[in-house]
Amino acid sequence: MNVIGIKSLRKKLDSIPDDYKLKLQSIISRNADNIQAEARRLIREPPKTGIKHPSLPNQSSAPGEAPANQTGKLMRGIVKQKFKSRGIEFVRVVSNAAYSAWLEFGTRNMLARPFLQPAFKRWKKNVRLRIKREIKGKIK
Repeated sequence: MNVIGIKSLRKKLDSIPDDYKLKLQSIISRNADNIQAEARRLIREPPKTGIKHPSLPNQSSAPGEAPANQTGKLMRGIVKQKFKSRGIEFVRVVSNAAYSAWLEFGTRNMLARPFLQPAFKRWKKNVRLRIKREIKGKIK
């Protein structure tokens, strides 16, 4: 894969002073906390309008709704992973449950029940604005 403008972006990231890198890391980490909490909330909170299976404790979700919390495994699997790039520590929010992708994107036999994408979309604008405000004028 070839990303246009990556050399220019790397040069700009390298030019960020260390104290601003720390502020960026803080903003990113706080927003990862928000995304993680939002994804878990979407799973935990009713109403779910799918089928009530007799073998499951809660009513299932309908297509398009976040999955229903049945065992807690999906919610517990939503974690933050830290990684470093160009001297800046980033955080991503992922779900470690083996069936997460099937729920998030659907399958041939099941429509999607997204939970990470809606959580990210809710907080994306917030993190962009905060980063933009923090580094405005600091990147040359």
